[in-house]
Amino acid sequence: MRYTKYKYKKKSNGMNFLISMIMMLVGTAAIGLIMGTLIFNTFLGGKDIKPIDPSQDVVAKEVPVENKVFSAIQCGYFAKEENANNVLATLGKDYNSFVIKDEEKFRVIAGVFTEEEGEKALVELKGKGIDAAKVKFTLNEA
Repeated sequence: MRYTKYKYKKKSNGMNFLISMIMMLVGTAAIGLIMGTLIFNTFLGGKDIKPIDPSQDVVAKEVPVENKVFSAIQCGYFAKEENANNVLATLGKDYNSFVIKDEEKFRVIAGVFTEEEGEKALVELKGKGIDAAKVKFTLNEA
């Protein structure tokens, strides 16, 4: 008696793998759509996003803006920090003075004042023989 060898497995040529990948992608998309619909309609209360009607006029509310004017008194602009500290020491404790490093240079500021107080401080500093300049700036209060 002779035994015959049978081939039970058929060649798939990769078609089974391709079909299973397509089925998996379709199933994933369907589950995602169902879950998205449940989450957004259930948890967000079924609120729909309403587009803005272009025929309706939207009016912006105007808020009055109050401008405040201040003055900074600058007493020098120096390349060396030592020179800036010397001028700072001559100002004394009469003013709220400080030094600002501006890139590689140093600015000596005697203080920040209202416009009227700044004018008085400028006259006082010039009376003491200290060169000073007033710089105005405006802040918008909203």
